[in-house]
Amino acid sequence: MKAYRNLSSYVTKRKPIAFSINAKITFFLLCLVIGFLSFSMLITYQISSKILVQQTIDSTNQNFSQISNKLELIFNETEELAELVVTNSIIQQYTSIKVPAHSLEEHRNIQEVKDILSEIKGTKDYVDSIMIFANNGLVYDSGEISVLSMQSPITLKQHSVRATAWRGVYHSNYTLYGKQLNIVSFFQRYNSERTALPLGTIQINLRESWIRKQYHSVDFGQGENIFIVNHDGRIVSHHNPSNLYQSIKSQPYFTLVKQKKSGQRVTLDNREYLVVSQELPKLNWTLVALVPIENILAVNNPLMRSFLLIGFIMIASVVLITLLISNLVSKPLKKINHVVKEVQNGNLDVSLDINSRDEIGVLAKEFNKMVRRTKRLMEKVVKEQEKKRKYALISVQSQLNPHFLYNTLENICGLAEMEQKKEVIELTHKLADFYRGVISKGNQIISMEEEMLISKRYLEILSIRYKERLTYKFIFNPEIFNYQIVKLSLQPIIENAVRHNLKDEEDHIYIEISGEKRGDQIHIFVHDHGEGTFDKSIESLLKEKQEKGNIGFGLYSSSERIKQYFGEQYGITIHNNPGKGTSVEIIIPAIRQGEIAHV
Repeated sequence: MKAYRNLSSYVTKRKPIAFSINAKITFFLLCLVIGFLSFSMLITYQISSKILVQQTIDSTNQNFSQISNKLELIFNETEELAELVVTNSIIQQYTSIKVPAHSLEEHRNIQEVKDILSEIKGTKDYVDSIMIFANNGLVYDSGEISVLSMQSPITLKQHSVRATAWRGVYHSNYTLYGKQLNIVSFFQRYNSERTALPLGTIQINLRESWIRKQYHSVDFGQGENIFIVNHDGRIVSHHNPSNLYQSIKSQPYFTLVKQKKSGQRVTLDNREYLVVSQELPKLNWTLVALVPIENILAVNNPLMRSFLLIGFIMIASVVLITLLISNLVSKPLKKINHVVKEVQNGNLDVSLDINSRDEIGVLAKEFNKMVRRTKRLMEKVVKEQEKKRKYALISVQSQLNPHFLYNTLENICGLAEMEQKKEVIELTHKLADFYRGVISKGNQIISMEEEMLISKRYLEILSIRYKERLTYKFIFNPEIFNYQIVKLSLQPIIENAVRHNLKDEEDHIYIEISGEKRGDQIHIFVHDHGEGTFDKSIESLLKEKQEKGNIGFGLYSSSERIKQYFGEQYGITIHNNPGKGTSVEIIIPAIRQGEIAHV
């Protein structure tokens, strides 16, 4: 039975399976699906984001090209319009003569030029006003404006017959309906076609609001910034007029604009923007757009939602398929688990009834073979161990120190020679009672009471030999009398105590034998009040016995017999107290008589 307990102990020490087959299959497939979906979403998101950003760059460049072409066309038309004005014969005539100031003729000339300029201005809706600064001291305009300056706000080179110049956005040098405007102006110096003498400078004005209108309708999503900057980084047109004339030199994207690196990303106020720019060479301007990346990538949201929906569907499908597959796999495994637990509990009369031809079926057949072989082996081991244990216990009994019997018989002979008949009879009876207890009807496991009586008879016989040199006392709690103990567990301990403490005629010894129950254990103490010189462990005793050629007897033998029957956690412990004696402790389990079979 001990072999079966060892097998059960071995099986129970094995680590339990952390996860079931169902859980492992489900976990593996879920990880596979989630990993695949995550990887696919990541790759798709990166690719689509890259495509969207590139599409935004291409779209912005295309829109900017259209805006640039349109502005370029308008600027060219403005220059052609200036040429049309300065070559007009009436304008040539009236701006080349000088008439008396405040005269009717001056008024008539100014009004007639104004009408011509107003008519020409009306052909172009993008022209805000036309002004001529004539060398005759008069200023002509296209009407409805008040001139703030009688001189042109720009000086053209005098040596050029057709000197021209564009001036970027600035505060107008005139007012319209009492308001000063933000304008872009084209200036051209013109001469007399007849005499080639300089006649003055023409100024054609375009409102900044009209330029803004050309890109205001371009939609890059909410939060975009579209504006035009000059070569110094100052804003000359913005969809938000309050930002006019501000400098972008301190902005992190100015370097990109300056270096003409369009399509780069930049972070502003914890938001990432795409910077797209394009040159307007006519005025040395640059058209700039700051498009929030989040607006560009917002198109990805429906795609990601679709991926998530597909992912949930796939995960649900995986769980369903896993349950179906794992049930097919785990059903025979559960049967195997049940049978293995039966074997774990010591039942070797079970078998796996699985007839499938797959790996599980092969495993079941091999398992059945293993159980049958194990059962035969265990039965053989149990029988051999029982034989060995019986032989060992019997050998202990047969090895009981013959000197004790010889000495006792010599004492009986001595008493007989001295004709002490009464003492001879008493000693003989005690010797017979001792060996009657030792024999114990062949039982190797006896009650605590029987073991105590054997020890008491042994000490009584020794007392006859050593007389007053040997005294002893038994202090046992009667409640332990009905508990089991291996026969002759106390006798070798008592013999060792006497042998080590009564070496000389003058030696005396007092032995106290006690026992009590502590929880589920029985503790027995053999304490001698000798010199306490017995300072050996059980292991050292074994070595001593081996060296002397007397293996398996004495304290070590008693301890090993206790371990062999009750388990390795039980046995004998020696406590040495020099000058106070030696205490030997026996620890055995609290098992009542009849609870387990005798050996």
